[in-house]
Amino acid sequence: MKISPGTPAVGLHLAAMTDNYLRLVSQPGVGGLNVRHCWSAPVARQALDEAVSSWTRPRALTHAAAPADLNLLAHALVTAERPDEAATVFQALGAVVTSWPWGVGAAAVQRFARWQERLLP
Repeated sequence: MKISPGTPAVGLHLAAMTDNYLRLVSQPGVGGLNVRHCWSAPVARQALDEAVSSWTRPRALTHAAAPADLNLLAHALVTAERPDEAATVFQALGAVVTSWPWGVGAAAVQRFARWQERLLP
């Protein structure tokens, strides 16, 4: 089932994959080994491709959680090593940062800003 980009549920699939990625990153040993393949699985690549092609269009996301969804997409693209697409999302976000999935408190803002500065000219 495909969810329309304008609806609040649009980020659920990507949120679940990001939650899985963050869980794997936090596990020592085996979790760390599996994290490399988290974003390379066909279902993950397809989800990222669809999100990039539909969410980054002007006025594509109009629901209240749109900034959170774009932060989610930027984080996923950074961790999937897709910097050019992540830069497009960072450009759209400007200075709007959400704590999840970047981290907690000031660390989230710093992590977001570090990636944004790295990817934007």
